[in-house]
Amino acid sequence: TIYNSTIEDFNNNEIVIDIGGGDCINSQKLGIMLQKTVWCIEPFMRVNTSALTHAVYLKMDALSFTSKKTVRYNFALMKEVIHHFPPADVPLLFKNIHHQLISEGALVIMTRPENPYFLFSKLLKERWASTSAKLDKIVHPLTDAGFSVSVQSHNFTMTINKEDWKRFVTDRTWSTFETLTDEQIQREFSELDRVYPASQFNFTDNCIFI
Repeated sequence: TIYNSTIEDFNNNEIVIDIGGGDCINSQKLGIMLQKTVWCIEPFMRVNTSALTHAVYLKMDALSFTSKKTVRYNFALMKEVIHHFPPADVPLLFKNIHHQLISEGALVIMTRPENPYFLFSKLLKERWASTSAKLDKIVHPLTDAGFSVSVQSHNFTMTINKEDWKRFVTDRTWSTFETLTDEQIQREFSELDRVYPASQFNFTDNCIFI
């Protein structure tokens, strides 16, 4: 809904950028929804480019891409990536994006709060909180860069099998946990099993859209 309301007036000549698109799967989904090609900007992930019909993968880091003076686009998405940027780099990143966006263009940043209602034990909670981007550290640099900023918070009721959740964490689907060892994660799972004996986990996923 947020994507649609933001880009509902797009035409075939307008350009969509997914900054920090990871494996470009969300770029592909967004491209299919819009029926246009989305540029997926990502420096690290291995991308199966043969599976991309509505996305183009550009292997480049965000600061290098956004520093290009001749690049212009109408819509930029940053989904679950802003926390990867050192705070010192954020003001320049936003100034670069503001320069590249055409008049009436839009940037949407999707992130989550420091303390989500996830099935986390103590170490996982601490790691998540320590790596989360603080809201004021996003909003203030955006305003300084010239953006008109609004923040929306949306809750989604979710259910997942606990074993599926464990695989989700073990696979480091969230790169937040990529530096944890398998042994550390397994110790956390033992604590989870003690605290949450049920086989299913019901929770509220709070997503923040800036």
